[in-house]
Amino acid sequence: MINIWSWDNAFSAIGLAAIDPDLAFSQFATVFDWQDESGLLPDFVHDAGASFAFTKPPVHGWAILHILEAYRDCFSSDQLVYLRDKMEKQLSYWLTHTRANEQELSGYFHGNDSGWDNASFFDHGGPVVGPDLPTFLCLTANCIAQLYRSAEEPHMANKFDQIRTQLRNLMIKQLWNGECFVFRKPAQPDLVLPDTSLAQFMPLLLGSDLPREIADKLVERFNAQGFLTEWGPATENPQSAYYEADGYWRGPIWAPTTLLIFDGLCRQGEIRLAHELAKRFMRTCEASGMAENFDALTGTGLRDQAFAWTSAVYLRFQNVLSKAQLTSA
Repeated sequence: MINIWSWDNAFSAIGLAAIDPDLAFSQFATVFDWQDESGLLPDFVHDAGASFAFTKPPVHGWAILHILEAYRDCFSSDQLVYLRDKMEKQLSYWLTHTRANEQELSGYFHGNDSGWDNASFFDHGGPVVGPDLPTFLCLTANCIAQLYRSAEEPHMANKFDQIRTQLRNLMIKQLWNGECFVFRKPAQPDLVLPDTSLAQFMPLLLGSDLPREIADKLVERFNAQGFLTEWGPATENPQSAYYEADGYWRGPIWAPTTLLIFDGLCRQGEIRLAHELAKRFMRTCEASGMAENFDALTGTGLRDQAFAWTSAVYLRFQNVLSKAQLTSA
């Protein structure tokens, strides 16, 4: 793979943070250095330039928070200012150019923009509004607020705290149906989209910002519907009519979504379940290599057989579980 996609880099940074902080920072800068004036990030960069045909989901705020919580002094003050300024522009892009007004949620124009490419909730095309994007934007706002607070700029921190709260409230009001978060097409509000994708559980990442009763129902749904297989979390419910063994984002296990679900479960206090999920994914990698994705029911490696973000997530899990063993010893 000669391209660096603008969400792959965030997971690679997480995998590198413990052993080479400067290289981890460079993973962010490789893409952020190409950021458009509008705040839009390219789909990918390579040695000949960058492509803006699509973009990718704004997971960078979550990733930076994840790194700073695990490795507090990973980045220098100058690096943190750089990341904060880039994320401010990124957040502005999504809130300005991907929704009709402040009372609406941002959406993905195309499946490729979501990172979930051909997921079942894009079965009728785009644009699509779902719970993963507002979750990532909430976490971006939270990360910016925390960086301003650390820089002793409480006024700016409060501004982004308010944005985070507004986005969370909009997501719950418009997408929570009492049992799960739904996906919808703004142009066809009565169209029922599939609710069988792993993406529906991304709000778990909000931790205590997510009301307890909603978090409990999401965890119960995750367990009851069998998303976690022997090998890790399937991206599409294996019982779904949309499930395909080698269906890209319609079933196979992927490293980035595995780490996102892991972190969401941890933030909801489901540590035992999260660690079991991590162990299963690590066993899959050890049996089938660092493949791009894996058959959710057999663990067989699919597509590209050596992928950077798979290695990065494996390293992160290894670090977490090693610390857990030391703590319990």
